[in-house]
Amino acid sequence: MVFPIFVGIENEYGFFLAEDYQNARWFREYRDQGVGLTPADVAALKIIDATTLPSFKAEEPHVFFIGDFAGVEVVDVLKGLSPEERDAYREVLRMIGASGRMLSNGARFYVDFGHPEFSTAGSTSIMKVIAADKAGERIVESARKRIEEELEIDIRIHKDNSDRFGHSFATHENYLLEPGTFEEVITPGNDKGIQLINLLVARPILCGAGKVGSEREGLEADYQISQRADFIVAEWDEDTRTTRAIINTRDRPYADPKRFRRFHNIMGDANLCEYAGFLKLGVTAIFLKMIRDDFIRRSGSFLRYPLENPVLALGVVSRDLSMKEALALGNGKTVTGLNILEETLRLENLYFEKEALPSEEEKEVLKIFEFFMTALKEDWTRLYGYSDWVTKYLVISRAQQKTGLKWDSLPLKRMDWRYHDLDPERSHYCQLDKKGEISHLLSEADIAQAVKEPPPGRAYLRGKCIERFGEKINIMSWDFIHFKTKQVDFRIDLPNPSIEQEAAEEVLSQLASLFSGRLRSLDQTEDVSFKWYPG
Repeated sequence: MVFPIFVGIENEYGFFLAEDYQNARWFREYRDQGVGLTPADVAALKIIDATTLPSFKAEEPHVFFIGDFAGVEVVDVLKGLSPEERDAYREVLRMIGASGRMLSNGARFYVDFGHPEFSTAGSTSIMKVIAADKAGERIVESARKRIEEELEIDIRIHKDNSDRFGHSFATHENYLLEPGTFEEVITPGNDKGIQLINLLVARPILCGAGKVGSEREGLEADYQISQRADFIVAEWDEDTRTTRAIINTRDRPYADPKRFRRFHNIMGDANLCEYAGFLKLGVTAIFLKMIRDDFIRRSGSFLRYPLENPVLALGVVSRDLSMKEALALGNGKTVTGLNILEETLRLENLYFEKEALPSEEEKEVLKIFEFFMTALKEDWTRLYGYSDWVTKYLVISRAQQKTGLKWDSLPLKRMDWRYHDLDPERSHYCQLDKKGEISHLLSEADIAQAVKEPPPGRAYLRGKCIERFGEKINIMSWDFIHFKTKQVDFRIDLPNPSIEQEAAEEVLSQLASLFSGRLRSLDQTEDVSFKWYPG
């Protein structure tokens, strides 16, 4: 039950305080540091440190993620300062914990531009990634509640992608690809990138989170399928904050770049419904395999032709609840978003008939994909409890019809926001779940395990090092761990995210022997290397 493509997901949570706490006792020491921290910044940082899981503060950041210098390179801020001033700024970095924490379940929990962000451990199993994503909701909510009680303040955290006033925060998907495939996908105008754009334009129909209203001037809507569509303005670009693109070209593999490259997809929505989240990752992972094997071109599919204006087409798909609006193709023909998804399902089934042997998990993806497509074509209201955009739309539209309120009224917008609230007492999603109206792929035991345990691979090794040798760690990140004690000073590099479990266990065994004095050296492999420092 594995995918050859290694997958992970990051959620930047919507975050705000219900009041202004500028003069609160807990904020004063931060207010006077001179880097422009707000009460919300500090509350977010405190939430990161409130997790009860074994954890380790990550490496010193290369960029400020908070305050007046958000987005600025640390070296640029420190440049030209006296040694005393540099020490003072580094103390601020330490104080605000800008890099956040690496957790024992393999995740990373940190603040990104004022928002708590939870990045799951990667895995070759889509189901384990969805479990880790749901575990992230539990971890974030637990920390929120702890800090809310400690500081006696009102904190709201939403798992969504927009504040509905023109500001977006992201859900990012990560897919580890072979270098050749990655370079083709991120090269503007490349055929394989065009094929992926076609899928990503139509994909919100499967996994959009839905929202009331529009945040794109001149493109009005009562209700949209996608939250993120209003903020996508280019086809290819590296930027993640202003010139957001359908294909993000960022190249940071956090792995051996000769073997692995990370496709960083920034245009998806945050899902609460497990079925929608599972399809989002699963359909895309299979599609990337077809791209890798050049199957789409060889099949003669219309998906090899570019959409005439993909950014505009994405906006059309998001606003078209009928799913019948025509999108112009470069070959002179037109298709709908639903046509693109129908063709994707046909191709993915054909790919496993002719080219590859599907895993059990891939079979499950196609089974659920078929179920969604049948409902979307016949009666999409049958996806209530499976799809976020459908579920939320039906709840809000019933209220709209009952009250006669306009779609842009504040009560309906509040219903939209509250669907995504992590607090189970406020969350409409949680209330629907308590009534048995939400369908699940995961058990409570699956999520509880993902809260505590890392998935197999590099994440397992990282998490168990935190658990067993945390006091000996000096610095760590996704792909390395630096240990430093009075006796030893060395770094482990982990260039392969999907290292075999047996190899990970062997490294842990050797580390235990080394720290107990029974071993003086460690075995080097292609997936685990060691650098020793004098001392």
